Parts: sequence; C-alpha cells; structure tokens
Amino acid sequence: MQNELTKRTPIPAQGSELPAGFFELVDDLKTIVTKASVRAQLKVNTEMIKMYWEVGRTILERAERERWGSKVIDRVSTELRTAFPNQRGFGARNLKYMQQMARTWPEQIGQQAVAQLPWGHITLLMGRCKTRPELDFYAQRAVQQGWSRVMLDHWIDAQLHLTQGAALNNFDATVPEDSDAVNEVVRGPYRVDFTRLSGKVAERDLEDALVQQLVRFLTGLGVGFAFVGRQYPMSGTRSSGSTCSSTTASCTATSSSS
Repeated sequence: MQNELTKRTPIPAQGSELPAGFFELVDDLKTIVTKASVRAQLKVNTEMIKMYWEVGRTILERAERERWGSKVIDRVSTELRTAFPNQRGFGARNLKYMQQMARTWPEQIGQQAVAQLPWGHITLLMGRCKTRPELDFYAQRAVQQGWSRVMLDHWIDAQLHLTQGAALNNFDATVPEDSDAVNEVVRGPYRVDFTRLSGKVAERDLEDALVQQLVRFLTGLGVGFAFVGRQYPMSGTRSSGSTCSSTTASCTATSSSS
C-alpha cells in the first residue's frame, strides 16, 4: 500500500520552480494548524479546571456533611495519587485549593471567566484577593488581556480594581490566542497529565481521553448523573437540575426533592 501511495504521489524535484504564492499558502496552513492546537489546549485546560471544581465541591460537601477533619484530605490525596500515579495535581495543598475554588464559585465554574485561566493564575487569585467581586474583576481582566501570572500579580499589587470599577455581570470574552496566559496554559504540566496522554497526540485520542475522564467522574458521583453523549448540544436548565456541556461531551445532573 505504501509503495502504491509513493508511486501515485508526485514529488517535485529540488530544482523545480514552485508556483507563485506557494510559501504564502504554507504560512496560512501553519497558522491554521497552530491556532487549532491552541484552541484544543485551551479546551483541555478548561475541562481540567471544571474537574478540579467538581472534585473540590464533592470533597467540600462530604466533609461538611460528615464533619471530617483536615487529616482526611491527606488520606484522600494519598488515595488519588495512588490511583493516578502519573497525574499531578492531587497533593493535599492542591485539594484544599480545589475546595476553596468550589466555595468561592458555588455555581458551575465552567460559566465563569476564571475557568479559562491556568491553574497557577487561579491559585494566585484565591491567595491574593479577599472578596468575590475582586476575584471576578481580576479573572475577567486576565482573560481579556491575556495576562501572565507575573502581570496578574503586579496588577493585584497595584489595586487596579479600585480605579477601573467592578467586574462585568455578563462576560463572554475569551483569552487571546497569542497572549502570555495562553503560553502558560500550553506549558502547564497539569494539563498534559490530566489527559494521561504523552508524546504526539491525535485529536481523536484527545477527545477519547477527555470523555473517559468525564465518564469516570460521573460514574463516581452515583445516582442522578448521566452521560448523554459526544458532541451533543444541550440547553441548560435551573428549575429541575443543572446541565453542563462542552464540545467533547455533555452530561446532565438532576435532583429530586425528598
């Protein structure tokens, strides 16, 4: 088969003249591939942040209901790191940050600007900002401007929120694809570990890994949660339950009154 393809595919000689606009075409194709790669990595980062929020919320609710002490978090950390030895992010300190994130943003984190930021940005925000409006203000500005973590820290020090007003109520901006924030997402070790993939990864393999993580998590939540399917468009509802969706997969969570 490979020999047939080789015979059918003409390979221009090194000295042959290339058509006008050839290199412009190649540059355009490179741009398309690069932008698609960045968008995919941003989606993976957002899914990871949503997973961290779900983990934090689940631990928080169980700890409050069962009145667990702080030592239980250390044991949870040990169990998770044993179950996922090649995945970073499950240290006791990080689990406490996840709980803090779920406490700070009790609504679905995927709808918030902060879900578009790297994990390091989020831990910085939670450690430096004192109120929810302040957190939202800097999260939104970091997304809009594509701030690096260093720049975010600088503007918090400068108390930018005191001179530029409150955070926006309706926020629909995305991180600029050529920004410092995106570069930190791309370089982030947690993002790659989250998918449990290594080396060069095909788009289909990435989607499979994301869906597998989502199904595993929903299964662990028990009754009331269901995996709907891949690439399944859904509209959210607040009256009888909640809905979450993404370009990879969708799930629903329903609650019944007792």
